Amino acid sequence: MTVRKTGILKSVTAFLLALFLLLPQTVIVEAVTTEHNSDSGYDLILDDDADFLTAENEDSLVEIMTKISDYCNVALVTTTSHSFYSTEDFAADYFDSTFGAHASGTIFVIDRDLNEIYIYSDGEAHKTITNSHAYTITDNTYVYATESYGRDYYTCSYETMEQILALMEGLPATRGMKVLRPGLHLGTMKKNRFEPSHALALALSADEVVHTIDLSAEDPRVQAYLNGQTFSAEGDKGWYLITVDGYSIGWGKLAGGVMKNHYPKGLRIQY
Repeated sequence: MTVRKTGILKSVTAFLLALFLLLPQTVIVEAVTTEHNSDSGYDLILDDDADFLTAENEDSLVEIMTKISDYCNVALVTTTSHSFYSTEDFAADYFDSTFGAHASGTIFVIDRDLNEIYIYSDGEAHKTITNSHAYTITDNTYVYATESYGRDYYTCSYETMEQILALMEGLPATRGMKVLRPGLHLGTMKKNRFEPSHALALALSADEVVHTIDLSAEDPRVQAYLNGQTFSAEGDKGWYLITVDGYSIGWGKLAGGVMKNHYPKGLRIQY
């Protein structure tokens, strides 16, 4: 006897299909955040295709990127695979297809396919974020994406965006900048006595020192002091902070009714 199973199979198939449709579905959506700045007319794109960032990371990055979008279009893209010969080519193609060729904007790419980070800019934005500035920024931030820093792609991205924003706001690039002193020079010890520095005088106010003498801007002693001359004064012996209308200008040392001049020789004005 032949048993036909066609009807049974159809019923089972229909049941399984209905069950599948009722089950919660997992939809894979590419992690792209797009926002439009209605005030400036520019857009921001955060495309974490490589899934390097947490939701909190993305919120933080969108916040600073929104500030950049006041000045130009801005994008941040992560990738682990692409067909381009270089990260620059990938960045340029993504930029053109997203914002349009020669639009004013900048894009930062973290490329794990070629192990490189890259900033590409075009249009008016390129006048501010020049190639030289872009290299300076990536030189400053690439270390966060290295293994020694635990491949901290968020910090790498945030620091990059922060420095791009600084450029757009008119702050200078940092390449080649020399730091004279990494802090405040307090003074020097001379023959077991402390001599305060000019930098310390400028950092202090009258209410932060023991002795001070305040001169008005019209007082002829101001001109004498800036010229390196001494002037007569009364008070206890010791160091005095010299101020003009409340503003610190340097040190003097009172002894025997004479205020000895400690204004730096290189700053003295010849009247």
